Amino acid sequence: MTTRADRSRLYLLACAILYCGSLGVATAAPGASADQVFVHAAVYTQDPTQPWVESFAVADGKYLAVGSDATIRAFVGPATRVVDLEGRMVMSGLVDDHVHAVDGAMGELYDCIFPSTATPAQLRHAIAGCAKRTPNGGWISGGFWASDFFKRYPILSPRQWLDGVAAGRPIILRDDTGHNVWANSEALRLAGVDGQTVEPTGGHFERESDGRPDGVALEAAAEKIQAAVSERSAAEYRRSAQHVQQIAHRFGFIGLKEADASTPVIAAYAAADKQGKLALYVATCISTLAMQVNPDTVLDYDKIDKVRATYRSNLVDTNFVKIYLDGVPTEARTAAMLEPYLPDAQGRRVSGDLHVNPDVLAKEVVEFDRRGYTVKMHAAGDRAIREGLDAIAAARRANPNGQLRHELAHAGYIAPPDLNRFAQLNAVAEFSPVIWYPSPIIDAVVAVVGERANHYWPMRSLLATHAPLAAGSDWPSVVPSMDPWGGIEAMVTRSDPYHYSPKTLWPEEAIGLEDALRIYTLGGAAGLRREAQTGSIIVGKSADFIVLDRNLFKVPTNQIGKVKVEMTFFQGRKVYQYSTVDAAKSRGIS
Repeated sequence: MTTRADRSRLYLLACAILYCGSLGVATAAPGASADQVFVHAAVYTQDPTQPWVESFAVADGKYLAVGSDATIRAFVGPATRVVDLEGRMVMSGLVDDHVHAVDGAMGELYDCIFPSTATPAQLRHAIAGCAKRTPNGGWISGGFWASDFFKRYPILSPRQWLDGVAAGRPIILRDDTGHNVWANSEALRLAGVDGQTVEPTGGHFERESDGRPDGVALEAAAEKIQAAVSERSAAEYRRSAQHVQQIAHRFGFIGLKEADASTPVIAAYAAADKQGKLALYVATCISTLAMQVNPDTVLDYDKIDKVRATYRSNLVDTNFVKIYLDGVPTEARTAAMLEPYLPDAQGRRVSGDLHVNPDVLAKEVVEFDRRGYTVKMHAAGDRAIREGLDAIAAARRANPNGQLRHELAHAGYIAPPDLNRFAQLNAVAEFSPVIWYPSPIIDAVVAVVGERANHYWPMRSLLATHAPLAAGSDWPSVVPSMDPWGGIEAMVTRSDPYHYSPKTLWPEEAIGLEDALRIYTLGGAAGLRREAQTGSIIVGKSADFIVLDRNLFKVPTNQIGKVKVEMTFFQGRKVYQYSTVDAAKSRGIS
């Protein structure tokens, strides 16, 4: 505990530092004393007029002044808390623009989780352990098996293989993309799926020779099985939302966008905010997955409006909606591409399907734009990207005064004629940089897409056009956590930040560290529609910042992914402090 004498000594030390400083100019007139002053730091402000400063003052949760140690002394009063950061780097807190955070947290708390690198033997062991912890009759759910798992490990009947692990217990496991599932016989029975089940629009059941589903279901077929899983309780959702906050703060996030938010997810965040327990900016993309019955279905705007009005709150912004345009460019071959995939095992060449017909999508984006929603569109293939851009163009024509920045998520494949359209339409290219370096998921993509897979995620080209950009983790799909720092390193190096592979992925598209950090701060803040409030360290903005254990600009680029967040502040309040517990977690010790 800090004593009165300690505080006095710290105050005198800070005053001495402030008096002796000589760099920078305070950006607010002296007046009322600050609640807190942070001195002797390397503060990366994202303000082009003074990108680096030494010190800043905070009052009422906002930046009161930013400048040199010397100039901030005018804001230190008898009651001001003065923090000497001893040269550490400070920057604005990060924003994850694409995450399924409550799903990920719920998985950590309640589900059966294993790495996508798991072999059949390791997977069997994990499921058997989960079965022992799951009440009799309860579902064993979780993931994440690799997209090319059954290609690497041929299993005649995936359904029967799971039956042999936990007979009589319903099991459903998602793949590493989150789009496809693997289920056993009991799960299929509870979902009403058998040999007579008709293929759903936008989905497919893999089948055995007699026509019976073999347990692997793609896209809409996967959702049919998933719908049979018992819903979590409201209390479990609320606990998961609180767990999200702990995870986010540990990695330096002060905001996130739930990329496909069901009503229980939105309700959990809203409840936390109303109870004063939320310390994150949250944007919720209202899910339309269950509404999209077929490509010609027009969404129920009034139903979505009701969700928006019911759950909006101070920190929870419900002015966002999610639409899926296609699937994923893995062994499933469900991302909509302009050119066919490589032949599958039967020699067929497919291009993937659109989940929404272009005319319907244009109508929906026009209407959502008119109603004030930012639309996030899942668009993994270049054909889906083109469809999304066309729909945004329709909205610009129909609503010429509209300024909303609609997003195309997972914009990895973009046909060259469409590159300039993002900037022209003020449409956001949203990326998941944690998966754009050589890795098992990329290997799975290369195996079905071919040579085009080596030209994936054209970020540098988009920056050159001045397109608006944002980035997210997509956790728990593909990646084991929300940790952004490996992804930030990969944006700069286009190589594996965890050093399992010596290869690079399209290194010509690497960007600078300044651009990478701007995308995760100001870009993310704009994605939340809060760029006037957060995203940079400027007088008047919310004091949402993080303290790092190293200066990212002074270490080798291959060390960026190893950075640790020592402290996270939200609206001037410290919400996270690095501890030995976190050190153990980072080493994989539970």
